[in-house]
Amino acid sequence: MIDSEIKNLIFFLIFIFLIIKLCSINIYDNEQLNLIFRVITVTALIILTNSFLKSSNILQNDEKITVIILNFNRPHNLVKSLKILNEYDRIGEIIVSHGKPSTYVEFEESKVKNIKDFELDKLYGSALRFLRALDAKHNIILFLDDDTLPDENTINNTYDLIIKNYHRNTLYGHIGRNCNEKGYFSNRIKNGNVALTPFLMCKKSIMIDYLKDKKIGFYKFKNFFKKYRGNCEDLSLNYFVEKEYLEKPIIIDGDGIKLLDFSNGFSSNSKHRKLRNNFCRYLNFLDNK
Repeated sequence: MIDSEIKNLIFFLIFIFLIIKLCSINIYDNEQLNLIFRVITVTALIILTNSFLKSSNILQNDEKITVIILNFNRPHNLVKSLKILNEYDRIGEIIVSHGKPSTYVEFEESKVKNIKDFELDKLYGSALRFLRALDAKHNIILFLDDDTLPDENTINNTYDLIIKNYHRNTLYGHIGRNCNEKGYFSNRIKNGNVALTPFLMCKKSIMIDYLKDKKIGFYKFKNFFKKYRGNCEDLSLNYFVEKEYLEKPIIIDGDGIKLLDFSNGFSSNSKHRKLRNNFCRYLNFLDNK
């Protein structure tokens, strides 16, 4: 963008001017102390400049999105969806985490990064998607289920919503649910306190905080994830966001999101609903300990 280049050039010129001025100022009588002062001040200015330029890219809409998708039982869905997602301008990279050798496909789209996560999948199941957030090159992450194909407008509009509210640490998804002391309620609602992972966009910084937090983050529930193949990972992330940032998710319009083959998924398991009911009650128990 031309405007951003001009702004960066102006900022660079101001930076050079400040460096020249600092080098001509003598704060102390001792020249060695003056030298140390200049080195420390210039180093601080460089750090602040890098931080400014990084945030500037985000706020000027120059930032791209990292998409993270798990491939386990339905690679045929990805054969179709990756070709489409690869053409979206806002998407910078697509991380495909492959969960088992028998369904591995070496996807060759230019933005796709194939990762063989066969052993990690045995440990964490679907919760593995959150661990892969650490590999994201970009500051905005979109988690997609392999049976979900959003159109480009939906991705762009959700991205713009995050940028507009960049000060907020919350999640953006099109499927809302309620998770409370009474259990898990699967009717779709606009004001639910959880947003599910079929389409879930957020800042990478949220995921880093969630993954390193041992009290209410990923590692609090890692043994549960190991036992139940990662089920309820989305509920735990929403719980973390609510407790850590005092935020509830933003439920977006899902009209532009297409559902592909959804057979053989978690929700088709007869124990799925009961497990999530119990997990929600457990979260409420944690709140009242």
